[in-house]
Amino acid sequence: SAGAKLPSAGMPELAKDNPDLRGVDERLEPDWIVQWLLDPVSLRNEATMPAVALGANRDERRAAATDIAAFLTQQSSHDGDAEVDNAVDDRSVDEGELLFEQYRCIACHRFTPPAEEDYFDRVSLHFAGAKFRRGALRKFLQAPTEHYAWTRMPDMQLSEADASALAACVRDRAKGACETPADVSSADPQRGEQMFHRSGCANCHPVADTGSRVEAVSLAAGLHSAGCLGPSGQDAKAPEFSFSDEERAALLEFGKTEFDSLA
Repeated sequence: SAGAKLPSAGMPELAKDNPDLRGVDERLEPDWIVQWLLDPVSLRNEATMPAVALGANRDERRAAATDIAAFLTQQSSHDGDAEVDNAVDDRSVDEGELLFEQYRCIACHRFTPPAEEDYFDRVSLHFAGAKFRRGALRKFLQAPTEHYAWTRMPDMQLSEADASALAACVRDRAKGACETPADVSSADPQRGEQMFHRSGCANCHPVADTGSRVEAVSLAAGLHSAGCLGPSGQDAKAPEFSFSDEERAALLEFGKTEFDSLA
């Protein structure tokens, strides 16, 4: 559990991990991976994942993202239909809708697009069907912390029948489709592996026994009005976070301190 990794001193969040990408080929769709790398907030409101620095122009960035998706999914033996959530019929969808309310999923999630305003500021599931491979959504609902211990998604101890019904409901209601299909079959997974490490993805995400090739700068050196905290699109070599102006200003002020509050 995440609790076993907590530091003896300092903020618990200092021990926070990130989603483990080992075996991601059996879980996530390549088209979704490409769009997630390029524009995370277009798929999920409140995304903490930055848009990865992959090139100076749109075509270059998309080609690099497709190569990374090819690298992450190159081991896949999934044919798209071999494993399915239980048959998506009217009954299972109706049962899933009832469970969506009974388990209070509706308190945290909505099916409207991420950019659409929501009075309760819930997380959008609009692209959930485009994200998960067939069968993977049911597995995630039954074990949400398996690949990411710090996820905010609770483990509701769902039976396989309830998880299947909920997955059927989500797939039926989630209407979002990725912008442009990614031709992963013609991409270069070796080049994608190099980009995965060169862009710093491996700093946050376990994917194999190899480590990152990017050496992170110190926190004191990193919190300035350029790079990650600069205006959108200013630095093609820096990841682009979806900070608001207020959040960016707060981080810059924090950068002027001695960071004692972290301890």
